[in-house]
Amino acid sequence: SHSLPKESPFGFNADLSPHFHDSVFPKTGWQPPPYKQFFQRTDVHLDKPLMVLSNKYTFEWSGEQPRNNIPIRHLQEVLKRLTQKYRIVYVRFQDKRLEDRQERKIRESGKLADYGDKEMIRRFFPSVVLFEELAVGLDLEEINLML
Repeated sequence: SHSLPKESPFGFNADLSPHFHDSVFPKTGWQPPPYKQFFQRTDVHLDKPLMVLSNKYTFEWSGEQPRNNIPIRHLQEVLKRLTQKYRIVYVRFQDKRLEDRQERKIRESGKLADYGDKEMIRRFFPSVVLFEELAVGLDLEEINLML
């Protein structure tokens, strides 16, 4: 069972659920938590504007090989252009803690061909930050908040 922290704008009550109706949400005098400050990373040098590039590589719902992704040759071309102007964080997050049974079965079967995106990025675009490198040591909730 969860309870709201005493700093909550909804008051503190050990029996108070963290779930509430919109009608009790304070309309004034409430500030969101300082997520940007909390998740600020000193190990990522932002000498250029930040751009987050998300991609995916997984079987389709129909069981077909992946096709809803950025092909490697296109990804390479996009990165050639973007890295000149932006600090890129590349997100194709793979964490076994997030897999469902079907994804685990596919991974363990070896049926999913190697994509090779991260190897290409490490080789040709060393300035690109891979998201999972930022997520080391974080739990799943912290990762979700950082995203």
